[in-house]
Amino acid sequence: MLKLLEHLRTREQRSLLMSGLRRIVVPLTRNTNGHNVIQHCFKLFSTEDNKDILDVVADNCLSIATDRNGCCILQQCLAHSHGQARDCLMAKIKANALVLSQDPYGNYVVQYIVGLKIPHVAAKLVAELAGNYVLLSINKYGSNVVEKCLRELDQHFWLPIVEEIINSPYFLMVLQDPYGNYVAQSALKTCKGEIRHKMIKHIHAHYAFLHSHPYGKRVLARTKWSKQCV
Repeated sequence: MLKLLEHLRTREQRSLLMSGLRRIVVPLTRNTNGHNVIQHCFKLFSTEDNKDILDVVADNCLSIATDRNGCCILQQCLAHSHGQARDCLMAKIKANALVLSQDPYGNYVVQYIVGLKIPHVAAKLVAELAGNYVLLSINKYGSNVVEKCLRELDQHFWLPIVEEIINSPYFLMVLQDPYGNYVAQSALKTCKGEIRHKMIKHIHAHYAFLHSHPYGKRVLARTKWSKQCV
């Protein structure tokens, strides 16, 4: 099959191939060998030629992104597409961002979009996840997405995230959580000035519940508060 792809010379030949491939795109993305066919199409053909593949992937974004092989193909789709086809795919991913962020494979797709650092895309993604940053912070996979946002996005994107976590009635739970404590540490690394001071103050207010806690004490250490401050 891969050899056949390399010998397609005309637009008509590629169009004929794509009309047949679109029927099996979803199973191909999930198959260890089959996904190589999709990747080869991206390598050899233009976004216009691959439009049928990209349309099917966008329509089945959730099921593909939550598959071991599929999540890799979805990232390849984003890397090898542009224009309307790429925008459509990103829109579908953003619409499913909360579910994908908590998935063992889907979270990598969301992280990939964050890593692109496209301002209008980042703005919509952060807004889509708003109200769920505590939930994500204490999730094994979601915490990776939150940390990625804190590390790689500009301040006007990550500031609302930090504010939401700090102001939550479940802030202490985040600090004591096996995943949440890493989010808190990442926030402390990223934050500067007033917001960092505010976060340290909120953390220190829970000193009694943190200083001997296996995860909480890691966050305390990051604040550089000494025992004399208590």
